Amino acid sequence: MKLYGFTGKGSGKMGSSVFAISGGEQIVRQYNPVVSNPSTPAQVEQRAKLKLLSQLAAVLAPAIKIKKDGLVSARNKFVSINYPYTSYADGKASVEVAKLQLSESKTKAAQISVSAEVLRVSFKDTVNVDGVIIVLAEVNPNNNSELNLTITGIETKMTNQSFEETITGQDFVFVIPFGFDSATAKQKYEDYIASTTSGNADLTASIADALSGATFYHTEGSKNNG
Repeated sequence: MKLYGFTGKGSGKMGSSVFAISGGEQIVRQYNPVVSNPSTPAQVEQRAKLKLLSQLAAVLAPAIKIKKDGLVSARNKFVSINYPYTSYADGKASVEVAKLQLSESKTKAAQISVSAEVLRVSFKDTVNVDGVIIVLAEVNPNNNSELNLTITGIETKMTNQSFEETITGQDFVFVIPFGFDSATAKQKYEDYIASTTSGNADLTASIADALSGATFYHTEGSKNNG
């Protein structure tokens, strides 16, 4: 970072900043002292949180609607977006699953709730919604008596009207509203649906291609309290 507004040029340290001359210009950098213990409590906490989110990104990959941005991978963007929802206690990282964002848009297009195994979705009139992706997930214990998140189903529903849908035995439900960017993209999706004969299995496998012309809005997540 170039530094302006000083009379003359110099070098040295002031507070947490280090001043130096580079290429004939004054620059200032953040002072980073030598860390004798690279595994400080803060670093251990951060690594645990990042590891957890990276694992979740791998599990949720089929449902994540976040695009790569230059050299930043979609997985890294998922981690960055969801880091604020993590916490750390007793040597373990955790995350508020119902708040996990599977899309990167900040536009909140829907409101969902799940109770008594009934999913209820309502839309805002101010957002152009053509449909939603519904992601069902369960939490199951592994050999270490810890909890793992597992996707049990992904489906799309073409509607811009409020609706209710019965679900069974799910711990979490995520809803990602989407709107097609053009009439051509919408027609491509409708043609794909019309020609699909084997149900959601084919749709899940090809969902990225079928919805390639859509904009995905803010993810809504909810825990099934039924």
